[in-house]
Amino acid sequence: MTAIDIPSYIHDKFPALPSPSSITRLSGGEINHVYRVCFGEAVAEFDYASSVVVKNSLGVLASLPDVKFGIERQRIEARAMVFINSLGVCLDLPITFPNPYPQIITPVLYHHDTKNNVLIMQDVGAHPDLQKFLLDKTTSSQEARDLATTLGAYLSFLHTFTKQHLKEIKPFFENHAARALVQTAIYGGIREVLEKANIPADVVDHLTQRANKYGKTGSLNPETADSVLQMGDLWPGALMVAKAEQKTFLLDWEFADIGNPAGEVGHFGAYLYLLANFSPHSEQSSLATGIPEAFQESFLLSYLSNYAPQNLLNFLEDMQLIMGIDIILEAVKGRWSVPGGCMCKAEEKECFLVNEKGGERRSMCISRIIEVGIELLNGAGVLGSILNIDI
Repeated sequence: MTAIDIPSYIHDKFPALPSPSSITRLSGGEINHVYRVCFGEAVAEFDYASSVVVKNSLGVLASLPDVKFGIERQRIEARAMVFINSLGVCLDLPITFPNPYPQIITPVLYHHDTKNNVLIMQDVGAHPDLQKFLLDKTTSSQEARDLATTLGAYLSFLHTFTKQHLKEIKPFFENHAARALVQTAIYGGIREVLEKANIPADVVDHLTQRANKYGKTGSLNPETADSVLQMGDLWPGALMVAKAEQKTFLLDWEFADIGNPAGEVGHFGAYLYLLANFSPHSEQSSLATGIPEAFQESFLLSYLSNYAPQNLLNFLEDMQLIMGIDIILEAVKGRWSVPGGCMCKAEEKECFLVNEKGGERRSMCISRIIEVGIELLNGAGVLGSILNIDI
């Protein structure tokens, strides 16, 4: 399977449209081939927009073509986009989501071609993602808290609504392709990292067993876990913040799936914790603002005050475990710096070294980040103290 030729495809499917004036491959397309297509004039077929985004899936990761990622996930993404905003392509879903937070927006789907695996969707424009928004010196604490509170309420409403309507939506959103990839990339990769962390073998076994149990059953306590529609890959890169317009765009729903909401909150929470405590290596001064920490606190308090799980303690245990796994796996990518530098020598510990991503590819110690991840993964009851939040 090869990527489509964009001009030929547009002409074939929409012969009345003008020829594209420019086609730009978008960055961040690690999973799909993603392009911004500009026409130079308003196009009636696409709600009179002058540009669209075209996403072409090939059944593998665009950045790692040897890694399979089933085409099924694009059908799930198309359904999710229609379910969330009730606009664009008609896919005959039994219900749609009554979004009470119009400032949180998912792009409109204009075209879905299941033969060539193509989505054409609304181009929301070029905006900073959530990480850049939080690290921007012009972002105020109040702006961060307001967005976090709204996003937490939005996600809790999505989870609550889909839990209540699970029987109707479940047949449309069971994403086996996403589950297979996550099982391999996340739960299958945790032991290798833990074995390098200078901890006893029996602790490695215990932590790996906890991670694998969650991976297989979707919860450490599956009998009390909720099932909802998850966005599936909620992280700062999936959120584009148009501050002047007071809108936030939620992108890339191909990991949408029926699953445990604690996993979704834990996955997002891991990135928020890293932003609040371990700066991206290119943003050494970001911690001084306190903005990421304010966002983290407001988001979690907003979500937890609006969503009512079957069993709160088990929900928090699952959330904590996923946070631990994601923090560990993010740490080894070499993207996060420890404030104050390495303290291993003073504490008579062995460093956990990785190559810094980008830059000069220097070695950097991530022992402190790994320790936090292990503490979260190891057992219940430490989440509030680590986050410094009363939950």
